[in-house]
Amino acid sequence: MSRVGRLRPEPARTRVGHQVVPFGAESFVALLLEVVAAVRSGAPPVEAWRRVGVATDPEGLPRLGALVERTPDDPGQAVAVLAAATLAAELGAAPGVVLERLLVSVVQECEAASQRDAARAGPLATARVLAWLPVLGLLLGVALGADPLSVLLDGGVGSVLLLLGAALVLAGRRWVRVLLLAAERAGSR
Repeated sequence: MSRVGRLRPEPARTRVGHQVVPFGAESFVALLLEVVAAVRSGAPPVEAWRRVGVATDPEGLPRLGALVERTPDDPGQAVAVLAAATLAAELGAAPGVVLERLLVSVVQECEAASQRDAARAGPLATARVLAWLPVLGLLLGVALGADPLSVLLDGGVGSVLLLLGAALVLAGRRWVRVLLLAAERAGSR
């Protein structure tokens, strides 16, 4: 069958020799999507997990170790998948529906993490630029023919200003770090 005619997505992995190498969070979403599609189309859960290369126990539940290998960034997702599969098996719920709900949750979590990273990028870039401004000011002073280093190192007012400026730069860096950590903690709730 041609690649165009295939209905199921490519497995969420690549092989290097005999080793399966995960791609990250996107590959875990693709793995769950493939399992959900297989189970919803009538395949038994054991077969669905086998198709994506996840070992199962005798009851047909995915092995936690095999799932953790596929979620290197967030092993909690592997625990959630195992809990959902166990819940479906023990209560007799449709595993496709349960895993599909979990898939929606995992996708939303990945999107939220991407949005948090994007929101952090601006403040981080601003902090880096502001940290380099004093150095650029010194270089500009030298380029214009002034001698800012002798003024800053003269032992008088220039030295006091150098120490004050260094203290303000360090305080600014610490303040940015505190703000970013607070934002991360608030975003992970």
